[in-house]
Amino acid sequence: MRFLRRLIFVFGFICGGVNAQDWSFDDLRNLDSKEAFIQKVNEKGLSFDFEGNGILLYYEKEVQIILAKYQTETLINGMLGYEGDWSFSFYRPEIYQDIYTDVQKQCKFSGVSDFVSLDYTSESKLKNVVFYSCPNSTYEGKIGFVKTDKKGIIVHRKKDYSEELFKRLEKQ
Repeated sequence: MRFLRRLIFVFGFICGGVNAQDWSFDDLRNLDSKEAFIQKVNEKGLSFDFEGNGILLYYEKEVQIILAKYQTETLINGMLGYEGDWSFSFYRPEIYQDIYTDVQKQCKFSGVSDFVSLDYTSESKLKNVVFYSCPNSTYEGKIGFVKTDKKGIIVHRKKDYSEELFKRLEKQ
């Protein structure tokens, strides 16, 4: 019993010490450059993971609850993508939900579409991503939200290139 209490205390200390709950839409609304992205993920304590194939990756190293991705090049492996697009995967639903709630209050619904997420290992098609236009943001484009069974994903895209990308994927 004593061991169990210690284990619960240690786990609570680790989870409680993470700044993950501090994320809000205010943290995302000004991500309009690679420098702004890097500054924000460093302020939030995320660690550098990988740069290559047109992608810059950071993650939250303590309990691995956040993955941040920034697209550094316009084309990746012959697939269409735009420099300046970014995404965050939150493995704690409350973080994702808090940001989504803020965006619903402050931004205008823009539509629902599928989205191809490109990372350094694969492509994956996200279904029914809900997009918003946010007038008080400095980034160009729209911000989208989708939940999978394991995480909440927030994506930013400068342009709507999904149809062109889907056609390329179907030809392969």
